[in-house]
Amino acid sequence: IGLAGPLRYILLSDALLETLAPEESEAVLAHELGHVGERHFGFYFLYSVTLLALVLFLELHGGNALANLLRHPFSGFLLLGIFWSIMGYGSRRLEKQADGYAALLLGDPGRVRDALIKITMLGGQPHRLKTLTHGSILSRLDFLQNMKTGPEHRNRLDRSIRRMKVA
Repeated sequence: IGLAGPLRYILLSDALLETLAPEESEAVLAHELGHVGERHFGFYFLYSVTLLALVLFLELHGGNALANLLRHPFSGFLLLGIFWSIMGYGSRRLEKQADGYAALLLGDPGRVRDALIKITMLGGQPHRLKTLTHGSILSRLDFLQNMKTGPEHRNRLDRSIRRMKVA
């Protein structure tokens, strides 16, 4: 959390720290450090600012285009769906990148994998359940498993994220 380096914090809940083994808590912390190290907050910030700039541009230069568009409930839901789909697409990739960062930092994808499995079990979620922002745990576990075979899988994800950030 936080925009500037000196004001940035990583928060872990008491319940999480009480439930996880020290190695698993370390894996969660390494994952969160991955978000910081890969500058994911900047992506979310720029995405939000870009969306806001687009809305302001439409409002100022498009006459009543935005108001007319939002007057129809379906259009508003469609715009919201598009926004969340793009955000979700990016977020799922950033979660995998943070998992990969943690695996490299700890030197063992298995530790991150074990923490993910335990957190999923504690939350009562099926491994196949896909969430908008984190994807399925199963896909993240597959990603970590593929990291054991070599850096190609992670490098491909990093290239994909670089293209996404540029776009």
